[in-house]
Amino acid sequence: MPVKIEVKEVHSKGLSKEFLVTIPHAEVSSKIQKGLESRAKTAKISGFRPGKVPVSVIEQRQGNEIVSEVIDDLLNETAQKVILDHKLRPAVRPHFHPKEKYKKGENFSYTMHVELLPEVKDLDLKSFEITQYSVKKDPKKMAHLNELRAKAAGVNTPIKAKRKTKSGDILKIDFDGKIGGEPLKGGQGKDYELELGANQFIPGFEEGLVGYEKGKKVVLNLSFPKDYHEKSIAGKEVVFDVMIHEVMERMPAKLDDDLAKKHGFEGIKDMEAANAKLLSESHEKMTRGQAKQDVLNKLATLYTFDVPEGMVKLELDNICQQLSQEAGTSEPTEENLKKWQKEYKKIAERRVRLGLVLADLGRKKNIQVAQKEITDAVLQEAKNYPGQENMVIEYYKKHSSAVNHLRAQILEEKTIDFILKNAKIKGKEVSEEELQKIGEASESL
Repeated sequence: MPVKIEVKEVHSKGLSKEFLVTIPHAEVSSKIQKGLESRAKTAKISGFRPGKVPVSVIEQRQGNEIVSEVIDDLLNETAQKVILDHKLRPAVRPHFHPKEKYKKGENFSYTMHVELLPEVKDLDLKSFEITQYSVKKDPKKMAHLNELRAKAAGVNTPIKAKRKTKSGDILKIDFDGKIGGEPLKGGQGKDYELELGANQFIPGFEEGLVGYEKGKKVVLNLSFPKDYHEKSIAGKEVVFDVMIHEVMERMPAKLDDDLAKKHGFEGIKDMEAANAKLLSESHEKMTRGQAKQDVLNKLATLYTFDVPEGMVKLELDNICQQLSQEAGTSEPTEENLKKWQKEYKKIAERRVRLGLVLADLGRKKNIQVAQKEITDAVLQEAKNYPGQENMVIEYYKKHSSAVNHLRAQILEEKTIDFILKNAKIKGKEVSEEELQKIGEASESL
């Protein structure tokens, strides 16, 4: 039978509510007594036969443990009853605050704080207008892909003319890096071929080799970035002694069947067909991404309701954790945490609000994620880690939260697709460069 309780709403503001819940001592005592009797049947205590341990002995030796278990069970059971009886839709797990420790023979009271999901008004898709971009076909883009393949299969050829180095040149160099006069681990190289402007080395290295002739020795006084991935040398000064042995340029291969075969194709026609497919897929990804961004931006202007602080905190924690990992640390420093929480609070609120809008629409339109879709997504994720596929798959098997995150991502994409399918679509053809500028502008909104 359901536990009898007394409930009184003591606070209500926005999405936040508090209830004072009182459980009569008879209900608590009954649960505790049943717990003691159940434990007595299975307890193994020296001097007593199994199943014959007196309840009084169990109460004396294990009573506090059983009381704690009973109280925990009652908190969860009665909180669920409050939620159902008051038709609440919690945004996150409710918080419990007992008024005082349980005393035998007395009623037990606690305050339950719960944040509710906001009501989301229906989205009128008939008046929801989105511009669907398509990218103009540009022969120059196809030619550029051919040039990239030709360059990749080309050879580095010494420049005969005597001139100073410039960005785009390929130098054959020896280099020796030192920090405080001591050799830098991994900071030496012989006959290393470096393309100036490719940003292979730390800032200042490639720029510092511009304007010199073949055979010159150059000393570069630089500093590692403060956010360098190797924390032991981040921000430290470093000196590189560099010898320029050769100045070269990349001579592209000839556009013919031999080039195509080097790239794994039967001939030039097959390679160009693959280029066309690659370009088409790239444009489809760009236009889909822009459509999604436009949908989210428009939803953000239509919906401005308050969002649960608990959900915002969880999203903000995720953002800070991600930023910390990108900075090369497992946990954010106290300084960074305060800075990021202030800087990304609005972004977290927007993400939560849009997530609630999309989830509400998905629920109302019965948009579901099939198990096969989740399985396919896990397998696709595993493919991103060659040689570690089984490890990735096992991770998802053991972590339901990761699977739920995947499910949420799939549901979001399917809901976006539903909106695009049912909204008012206005087509517009643009160049790839124009679409990139549109994307940059919309991301700043």
